[in-house]
Amino acid sequence: MSIFTESEKEPRAFKVIAYDENDELKAEYMFSELQEALKFQLGMQDKGYTTTMQRLLIDWWNTI
Repeated sequence: MSIFTESEKEPRAFKVIAYDENDELKAEYMFSELQEALKFQLGMQDKGYTTTMQRLLIDWWNTI
């Protein structure tokens, strides 16, 4: 379940990408909840990976 504030009426997703020391892609996951994305990101950082997170607007009409 997602709750949107008045200023955020569009659904969002959070994409976490992790790379190793050779800049090789090791993981790329999307989450609907920021808390879950942060938990995954911190776990990957604890394993020594470099991570980035992107906040994405989801256009549901083009994903069906």
